[in-house]
Formats: sequence, structure tokens, C-alpha cells
Amino acid sequence: MITIFVWIGVALAVAGLWHKPAVEKRMILVMLILTIVFLGLASGAESVARFRLPVTPLLAVLAASGWFGRFIVVDGNSGSDGIQAERSPAAVTAD
Repeated sequence: MITIFVWIGVALAVAGLWHKPAVEKRMILVMLILTIVFLGLASGAESVARFRLPVTPLLAVLAASGWFGRFIVVDGNSGSDGIQAERSPAAVTAD
């Protein structure tokens, strides 16, 4: 059941590829190509699950981009060293 859910997410990521910015297209394509190559090399008559296991995080990220539709790309020129953080109410002190 989870495998079907993951592969539907990957299919959604590939289907929505043409509506994404260039940076996201490259990220999705790199992960997709690595996944396909690794699964292709790990398949065969003597395949063992341990050879397919390292590709699971890539599949999870691809599925998430398919289901949720967008990566958040942090711009390095934001003045905060690429880290975007929100202030929590507990961090605000009264004068």
C-alpha cells in the first residue's frame, strides 16, 4: 500500500514537471535519473533488498514533491546566510 502511494507521488512529480521553475525541474530530474539508474542496477536475478534500500529517501522526496507540489528553494542572497527562520512569540521580550 505504501509502495503504491510512493509511486503515485513520483508519477505526479513527473506529470507536473513542465509547470515548475527550472531549478525545481533540475532537482526532480536528477533525483529521478538517480533513482531509475540505481533501481535498474539493483534489479535482476540476484537482487537483494539491501541494494534497493539506499534509493528509498530519493523516492520519498520525489513522492513528496509530487503530492505537495513545490520545493522551497532558499536563496543565498537573503542576508541571513541562506537560513530563513520565523520569530516565535516566546523569543520576543518586553522592554
